[in-house]
Amino acid sequence: MFSDTAQHYNEIMAQEQTVKIGFIADSHLGYNQYSSTMRRRAFAQGLRKAVQDMVNAGMHCILHAGDLFNMSRLSSEDVNDLQNLNTYLIASGIKMLCISGNHDQNLPAWTTVVKPTEQAGIHCIDQSRVSVRGVQIYGYPSMGKNELINHLKSDDLTDVAVLVLHQPVKEFCGFPMPSAISIDDIPNTFPVIALGDIHVHDLRTRMNQNAKLGLYGYPGSTELCSVSEDPVKRWVELKFEGGVLKDWHSHVFTTQPVRKFSFMELAELDSAMVELVSLADSVKSGITATPLVFVEFKTSMENVMPRVRQALAGTDAMIVPRPIFEA
Repeated sequence: MFSDTAQHYNEIMAQEQTVKIGFIADSHLGYNQYSSTMRRRAFAQGLRKAVQDMVNAGMHCILHAGDLFNMSRLSSEDVNDLQNLNTYLIASGIKMLCISGNHDQNLPAWTTVVKPTEQAGIHCIDQSRVSVRGVQIYGYPSMGKNELINHLKSDDLTDVAVLVLHQPVKEFCGFPMPSAISIDDIPNTFPVIALGDIHVHDLRTRMNQNAKLGLYGYPGSTELCSVSEDPVKRWVELKFEGGVLKDWHSHVFTTQPVRKFSFMELAELDSAMVELVSLADSVKSGITATPLVFVEFKTSMENVMPRVRQALAGTDAMIVPRPIFEA
């Protein structure tokens, strides 16, 4: 009788309390972008900064919607980064619940190189249900469209509040993708559908079958994976009260600064020299972190890259040329 009463009391308390969950995706640890050690470290630092921000903001749990890693074969540096993050999360008393993305078929498997505790650290939740203070979370790893649709039809997902997927959803794609599912392929029973795979920050709402507003979408990557991405990176806060989604917010976190320049004529290059020199002075004085600089220019223009490199000399800036070849 006493144990039944205690269980009932705990269930009531879980229903009444506020639960805050942080949500990220697509960290791509180990990405040796532009064959640059600096950029490889930037991906580890981006994930670490996002996690630290969520811990400092008082999240009760962190979700990672896949592509924790970029490469199938983990280096010792990748393993060390993951183990250090796991140690930090254990010290903070917080779990990071991860699903496997299409890039996460690792050797060795990342799950074998981290040792979380039952209460904290980095956990894999592929095809499993986890309760965070009464909020039910279920994760699916990356899989084929039809396989996922069949799972969503047949699996018991009753009372799941947050469904975590690593899938392209066609309503978010800028071009036709045969592998993409439609949002209508996902039952409208989930208060939150936390998505990974597409590197955009895009959150949308729809009415669920119980006439309550539901949230679905992508947080974006935790570091710039391509020049077309938004360099501003964000994590998403989900707030539940009594097991019901009450609010959500996006929070910007610090990554390596990105500057983009486009020179289509000589006058644009001339006028940008003042800005480039000012950027260099800011980096040298420690006001601005070492930036990633993209330089788009017509190939008919002479001395573009030498002038840019001269302006940024002494900063260790990562300069990426983007020549436009004219017919």
